[in-house]
Amino acid sequence: LVRAHQDADLFADPLRLLSGPEQDVTVRELLAGQLDLEKEGLAHVRWPDELRSCLTTRGFADEVRAVLARSRELGLGPDALAAFARRTG
Repeated sequence: LVRAHQDADLFADPLRLLSGPEQDVTVRELLAGQLDLEKEGLAHVRWPDELRSCLTTRGFADEVRAVLARSRELGLGPDALAAFARRTG
């Protein structure tokens, strides 16, 4: 399905699911990168000040990963999560 709708060269290698530890590393890298994007003025999302120091901690990354996994189980995509974030602040 992905190959049918995207540039085939991007998916020359077969897709695979990430293991739990690989997911942990990916989430931690994304959260840490958020701080860099904020410094450069390129961030699309600004984390609340009280959470910004948590972005590089393992525990926070674990919580974010758990929320994302639960969201997928419930069939909630990025748009639904963004709408929830706007409603709740």
